Amino acid sequence: MLLKFAKLNFNFCQMHYTKELKIMTKWWKEIGMAPKLSYIRDRIVEVFLFAVGKFFEPRYSLARIHATKFSMLVTALDDTCDAYATLREVISLHDAFQRWDLGAMEELPSYMRILYQNMLETVEDIDREMKARGKFGSLQPTIDETKSLMILYLATSKWARAGHVPTFEDYMEVGSSASGLHDFAAYGYRWTIVIKSN
Repeated sequence: MLLKFAKLNFNFCQMHYTKELKIMTKWWKEIGMAPKLSYIRDRIVEVFLFAVGKFFEPRYSLARIHATKFSMLVTALDDTCDAYATLREVISLHDAFQRWDLGAMEELPSYMRILYQNMLETVEDIDREMKARGKFGSLQPTIDETKSLMILYLATSKWARAGHVPTFEDYMEVGSSASGLHDFAAYGYRWTIVIKSN
């Protein structure tokens, strides 16, 4: 009997995750970033599975969806700053993120506008969706973490463009934080608390 229930639970979870993955794949195609920004990593399944690892219980569907959306956008941001943009463009993108205003988009190259606009609109969409479900929580900490992450991306971009090899201590201070793991842990914690508490 226990084995039978375990199999039913496994099949239910698999069906649930597959449905969410379809939602995420549709969203990723609709925002159309991958065809427009050919240099970014197009890894929606991989990023979704990362979110499943963080929020494995079926009831955390909303957290998985939000984490996947945000992770895909941050991955695209990382790819832009790491390898594609010039230092001047990364500085412009950094300045725009520090303002966190769609008006700042005018100062960006056209390919960066796509990324910047999608990031701001996705954060607003997450906020609207949470409020529509009666789940109130400030997204300001998420915005602040994103701004901090952009400061780190700018620092690593400066190192890369200058051919600078940082000391181990400098890398641990800046480079390891630029991986975004601390930020994703913070986002995940906040989303789970908001979802649980409301």
